[in-house]
Amino acid sequence: MWLALLFAVGGAVGVACGADPAPTPAGLLKDIEGPILKCKTFRTDITVTIGPGDLGRLKGKLVVAPGNRVRLDLAGTMKGEKGSMTMASDGKRMRMTGFGASAQDQPVEPQMSAVAKAAVARSGLFAALFLGARSGSEGEKREPFNLEKDLAVTGVKFGKATGRELLVAVEYTLNTPGSKMSLAVATWADAKTKLPTKRTVSAAEGGKDFTVTETYANTVLDGKVDDAEFVLPK
Repeated sequence: MWLALLFAVGGAVGVACGADPAPTPAGLLKDIEGPILKCKTFRTDITVTIGPGDLGRLKGKLVVAPGNRVRLDLAGTMKGEKGSMTMASDGKRMRMTGFGASAQDQPVEPQMSAVAKAAVARSGLFAALFLGARSGSEGEKREPFNLEKDLAVTGVKFGKATGRELLVAVEYTLNTPGSKMSLAVATWADAKTKLPTKRTVSAAEGGKDFTVTETYANTVLDGKVDDAEFVLPK
């Protein structure tokens, strides 16, 4: 009887004091995305591997600042070919070089800073490259970037934390406009900071499965960023 009374009182106190509700998968995803989407400057070191096999292995950094200033540097191998690539925007022009591609200027994505941060928060960097390259011709009118439309997610659920207590995980299906291919995404984050540490993006295209794995380290939000980071590559 006394035990029952204690449990009853404990439950009542929990409700009265506003005890935190049980976490939900959608809530965890929001916790992971929130700080990145809201920050003004963002920097992280990135490692990218593409499978199956060893289709690609790249390392580099991503730096984002207000005014649609973004820089992505990656170096390593793609299909056995060594090389490097840089995509940079100074806020007015965007230029991409590397892996045999000649440098060509493009109009800057109107919300490029937001697109880059959204990619790390939700979809992975390869989606950032795709969305950043959709600029099209000069003066072309396009719909503004919309996170819930351009990177829509469904089926959000808790993922496997890989046996490490310091990590949390969430899984979901990612759908992008203009593509019939859905991507299966799993994101792991630090349990304390909720900053992403690893993401896998998997899909089947042309009867062949592929997976892009990205890891993030030394992530800094709202740190000082040097303007020299955004000088366009030669």
